[in-house]
Amino acid sequence: MPKISVIVPVYNVDNYLTECLDSILKQTFTDFECICINDGSTDNSLKILKEYAFKDNRIKVINQENKGVVFTRNIGLKFSTGEYITFVDSDDWIDKEYLNILYSKIISQDFDIVRASFQFYDNDNNSYKVPKTDKRLLLKKQTDIYNRLFFAYTTTFIWGELYKASIIKNNNVLFYQSKMGEDIPFKLLTYIYSKKMLFIENNLYFYRKRQNSLTQETELLFIEDFKNFIFFIHDLYNRKLNNKESITFCINLLYYKLGQVQKRVDDTKKGDLLIKSVDIFRFLKMKYKIGILNKIKVSFALLVLTKFEKKSFKIFRILKNFNFKFN
Repeated sequence: MPKISVIVPVYNVDNYLTECLDSILKQTFTDFECICINDGSTDNSLKILKEYAFKDNRIKVINQENKGVVFTRNIGLKFSTGEYITFVDSDDWIDKEYLNILYSKIISQDFDIVRASFQFYDNDNNSYKVPKTDKRLLLKKQTDIYNRLFFAYTTTFIWGELYKASIIKNNNVLFYQSKMGEDIPFKLLTYIYSKKMLFIENNLYFYRKRQNSLTQETELLFIEDFKNFIFFIHDLYNRKLNNKESITFCINLLYYKLGQVQKRVDDTKKGDLLIKSVDIFRFLKMKYKIGILNKIKVSFALLVLTKFEKKSFKIFRILKNFNFKFN
């Protein structure tokens, strides 16, 4: 059994796939398997995968009809056998010390998750950018569930992280069935179940920013992310993870997301989000173990949403940064 499973979803990336796979095979840490799931590519991606699998038996190729990145990642999790799991997007690449550094860190104090920093690569301008590290991510106590969830949400992506496989598999953590924005619920759940995590400032992951990538469709991404988060709240209750800290985080983030709707979503699409917002706040209001302050926030949100309807997003725009912060 390999120490690490590297999961790589692949769809029509023949221009970038070679660079990605080369970076994985050049790792100084060698005890890994690389599970590449070809999601019905219509270009030469499958051919490239087969060529690499023939040259190196650590490359495992799964071929399927096009089912989307969610199904693809879940298939990768299903067939992974490593003690630890990491995700690499097939148009990105990693530093040769990526696995070595993350693995040495995660076993040093038996961490559940270790996250590295990264660099943006602008594919159109051929330029690199290192994002600023929020020092609060390094200084705040992550033993607190609220802070762990805040940490997970503000670091956004699942790539660039090494997970203890048991955290994912023992708790049946999977990606939600969604067109987009599926990373956040997965991260939030893994961070709730984890007890110890570490953020390191080494820039070990290289994220390729492309104009035609899904993450550039900002409005659709936001709407899907909003809906996924509502489903995540129900999932917390089903998993009996609805403690006061997690629910406080959810309510504060709902306020924040409602404020974002005003500028991120066209007026013609706000109606559906309004209905879903009212439904989730009513759901939370029925729950009795959310604390007095949370009950006040929920009641206020319902009052504003039902009285002002679509205009309520302007009010939440003013309030959106008031509660959503580190404890």
